[in-house]
Amino acid sequence: MSASGVRYVSRKKTSDSGVKSKVATGDIHGNTPPPLPVQLTDAQLCETLADHLRDGFRWSDGLGWMNWTGRRWEYVPDAVVADAARAWCVSQYGDAVRSLARDPMSADAEQLVGEWKKYLHVTRVDAIVKFARAILLVKADRFDAHPDLLNCNSGVIDLRSGELLPHDRELLLTRLTPV
Repeated sequence: MSASGVRYVSRKKTSDSGVKSKVATGDIHGNTPPPLPVQLTDAQLCETLADHLRDGFRWSDGLGWMNWTGRRWEYVPDAVVADAARAWCVSQYGDAVRSLARDPMSADAEQLVGEWKKYLHVTRVDAIVKFARAILLVKADRFDAHPDLLNCNSGVIDLRSGELLPHDRELLLTRLTPV
């Protein structure tokens, strides 16, 4: 029961398609529960940021930030990753502002704009990048761990079979032979 004495119940409803969804019901007057407050935390956002960065970046305690060039992984300074995270935060803030512009009376959209605005500051961006390190962590000894593969400009040569393979970020190759 809420502070105003109104009873709210959350129950699961099975639709015609058999999919269960949560349906909020209210009191006998049809009042619905108040929306949950929108709050963004560094711990939550680091996971979303890591998903955004995953195709292009990995963190290694022994090597630092590594960036996928399309052919190999190479070291990049922290500032490069921080700038990618900053650009992502600016984009998310822009999306929130556009959402508010579509519905200026939406308290949720207004609150979301305020939450994303906090992530336009260097300390918050640095915090989520630091958290994302653990999610994108690759041990240094996993890089260049394939002695039978030769990474070349045209692809990766399997020295056992002579087969030319496409470049593959999952191989974690950092060296590139200019052949």
